[in-house]
Amino acid sequence: MGCTEASVFLKIALVIFPIALILQIVGLATPNWSSVSATISGQTITQSNGLWAVCASSNGEKQCQNYDIVEDWVVACRAFAIIGMATVAAAAILEVLCTVALSKSSHKIAYILDVIIAFLGAGAVILACIIWAAKISDSGASAGLSLELSYSFGLSIAAGLLSGIGGILATIDLCKSS
Repeated sequence: MGCTEASVFLKIALVIFPIALILQIVGLATPNWSSVSATISGQTITQSNGLWAVCASSNGEKQCQNYDIVEDWVVACRAFAIIGMATVAAAAILEVLCTVALSKSSHKIAYILDVIIAFLGAGAVILACIIWAAKISDSGASAGLSLELSYSFGLSIAAGLLSGIGGILATIDLCKSS
């Protein structure tokens, strides 16, 4: 099977999975899952939190440091985000194989695995985001602060959604010709 013989659903998924992977890698690596700003004595102080570090900026100076104490829920978010990244990468690789090299009639298991792995990746990424949003909301409320979800969080949400869409497209292709 060549790429010219692949369905339009597989070709779209072939584009979607690498985009989802890139978004998840950037979301995982950047320290902006949530942020808070406060003005004290006319000086604005901003703090942003990520999975690996916390950054604070004031007067244009930004300093980041790794967490001294890592709470269990942050470890869970890290784990699900990494599992999500790895499974989205696996789905992207399988999608390339299914689109370019493997025929559906003789390698149907690869197509099925692609769908399963895509949904596992989407689920893991979204679960990491759900845990983060819930715990940050609780932490902010208990401290009397209004923590806002930031761009790294949004990138991971987008990665999870794109992986799910890729899984749906691969499922449609699989069911279409079965």
